[in-house]
Amino acid sequence: MAITKFYVDVNPFTYVASIRAKIGKDTYETEVDYTLPDFWATFSMGEDVFDIHFDYDGEFTAEVFSAEDNGVTQGAFPTKITLKLKD
Repeated sequence: MAITKFYVDVNPFTYVASIRAKIGKDTYETEVDYTLPDFWATFSMGEDVFDIHFDYDGEFTAEVFSAEDNGVTQGAFPTKITLKLKD
């Protein structure tokens, strides 16, 4: 699984995050509903399964981990977060 970066567009009004990543030669996109201040969700892209953690403790963060190893060996993937202020 060769992933360079996850791109997460977060709408703080609708609590919907759009997640994009290129895995191998394919680009995937999915949406995840979330709540704050601390929320975990699982999503699939192709044959791979990931966990995403949304957290707000004075600063908003979103981290993506491989669900297969619970983030133990890989750690968090590089993630770029963009706040979307319009629908």
